[in-house]
Amino acid sequence: MTNLKDALAEAQSLLATDFSRAEQLIALIIRNPSDDEESMRVKENAFVLLTETYEKQRKPEKMQELAENITAIINSFSKAKAAKLIKILLDTIERMDAIAVQTAVCEFLVKWCITEKRNFLRHRIELRLATLLWRQHQYNRSLEMTHRLLGEMKTVDDKHLLLELHLLEAKIQHSLENIPKAKASLTSARAAANSIYCPPQTQAELDLMSGVLYSEEKDYQTAYSYFYEAFEAFNTFDERSARQTLKYMILSKIMVGNVDEAFLILGGKSGMKYWGKELEAMKAITQANKSKSLRKFQEALQENEATLREDPLIKIHINNLYENLLEQNLLKVVEPYSRVQIEHVAKQLNLPGDVVQRKLSEMILDKKVDGTLDQGNGCLIVFDEIKADKLFANATDVMTNMNGVVDKLFEKAKTLRV
Repeated sequence: MTNLKDALAEAQSLLATDFSRAEQLIALIIRNPSDDEESMRVKENAFVLLTETYEKQRKPEKMQELAENITAIINSFSKAKAAKLIKILLDTIERMDAIAVQTAVCEFLVKWCITEKRNFLRHRIELRLATLLWRQHQYNRSLEMTHRLLGEMKTVDDKHLLLELHLLEAKIQHSLENIPKAKASLTSARAAANSIYCPPQTQAELDLMSGVLYSEEKDYQTAYSYFYEAFEAFNTFDERSARQTLKYMILSKIMVGNVDEAFLILGGKSGMKYWGKELEAMKAITQANKSKSLRKFQEALQENEATLREDPLIKIHINNLYENLLEQNLLKVVEPYSRVQIEHVAKQLNLPGDVVQRKLSEMILDKKVDGTLDQGNGCLIVFDEIKADKLFANATDVMTNMNGVVDKLFEKAKTLRV
């Protein structure tokens, strides 16, 4: 025992000067056959020390080697301790943003769990693997794995895992643009959450997903309330998710036209805390939308394209916002005319003629513009507004009222005759 402690202390002292020697010492400690309680504690500390060192040195490939080697000696630990060590390993790789390595490690560990018949641990690792596949846009494979795990849950009473599986299923269905199924999965997740204690992070993810689905239905007021609840939770333990949710809060305010409230969020305590490229991009979009300037909106999109396009939800709604702004600018330009050249409209908006023509065609079909396109002469003909003649409606009302009066007089006459 003393030898193991001394070896660990020596390895710690060598980390800064002779890493390869320290690495060898830690490997020897982990492989030591001693299985008493104190020895197992030293082995665990050695394993944690090695993962922390690899994380500091940003060596995800070493973590993959460690995962493959640890399974050879992990049987010497209790099942609970083994699960804890594997979780530490996977969480460390996740913090290194090495998604390919984490996927490979999860796939390796799933095979090991099947061989060792560790089903509970396999379920957890497969859930993580399905999440990684979803993040890599392998939606069909991720959904297939999720459905298989949900089937296995019928014989296992694990409400926490069931909740996380339904939540992941909702995310996958949303990514596949199947909103009805995404809502059904989210409803199942909330039903599971109501029957158990739901951790704050999971509750925040449920609220975030609810906000996303409401925003897809263009109910931005309700979406904002869910985003706010999610942000309040994420703000305490997950800065990355908090920053993402804050963007969605700003987006909701922009989409309903409350740009002043969007500026308040950007200039508030939360905006200052998470200020960066993402919020700068949202501020540029908010300013362009406030000025109703298509040119400023295009400039904001070009300057922040990478930041705005990387989030699918932001990308979709920014595109919708651009289309709405384009419609408003087109209506403003064509309003004074009864006949106008499409080329002139395009020049006024600094847009290609085919883009303007396509958009005008959509607006005519959607009855947002009462007119027609003369493609031979390349112009838009706007019809005069036809005021509805109310003479017929008024005459019908008079006849109806007169009919009522005559009926009343007839009833009165019958009464007098009797």
